[in-house]
Amino acid sequence: MRLRHIVFGLVIGAYFLNTQAQTSARYLNENFSKDVFELPPNFKGNNWKDVRAGLIRIRADKDQFESVAEFKKRVNLLLDTKLYGSVKGNGLLAFVVPTEKNYDAEKKRLSVYLSTWYAFDSKGGILIERISNSSGSYVGQNSFGVTQTVEKIEEEVAILFAPNIDPKSSGKKYVPLSAQDAREIAYKPLDLVYIGRITSPYLSSQKTYRSPTLDSPKEVTSNKSIFGFKFEEIWLVDRLTGKIISKKLKI
Repeated sequence: MRLRHIVFGLVIGAYFLNTQAQTSARYLNENFSKDVFELPPNFKGNNWKDVRAGLIRIRADKDQFESVAEFKKRVNLLLDTKLYGSVKGNGLLAFVVPTEKNYDAEKKRLSVYLSTWYAFDSKGGILIERISNSSGSYVGQNSFGVTQTVEKIEEEVAILFAPNIDPKSSGKKYVPLSAQDAREIAYKPLDLVYIGRITSPYLSSQKTYRSPTLDSPKEVTSNKSIFGFKFEEIWLVDRLTGKIISKKLKI
């Protein structure tokens, strides 16, 4: 009887250790490697905030007193150093973004969606993360004397610059998939892993403002961090298991 209790305790202990490992996933502290057959459960990739802090530290923006050639030479040398942890600026990075999915049983393919977004004005990009926080409210009035409570919102937005993307598009992509494989992931969360390297223009900052309207009584200030990024691969991944469903998605 005592042996059964010990075995049962070991099984329960192993379960909780496994659960803890899956729920306590951390961001990468090193460059990403594509030489893997699967990823860890709940893989988070690199943290864009750490990458941004590293690029700011090495001054990855052009000084008015240096030529373009001097700027590129300086930054390329600095990117060969560590941005943070053991992450080098010219090494592979991976950014993980959740995606929605739909399955077409007739065409045996899965639809997923790139997180398209505006980078510079009408030019496109891939949204990594958008963090919104309410910073208060006030009573506003339009030219007709109509008053309404306006919520003030501060946004922090991180974008990978992708000039060949239409920011107004749905970003829909297709993955050939059998019905059996589609059933296995039907109720599982999926992630897209954007893999590539930092490139010119490296890091740009942009602040935009959206005025409130009667239909949308929100005053929104967006602070954008835009990364120059050379996309190499896009993977579709089962978040809970780390299984790589496809490595063949393209921008």
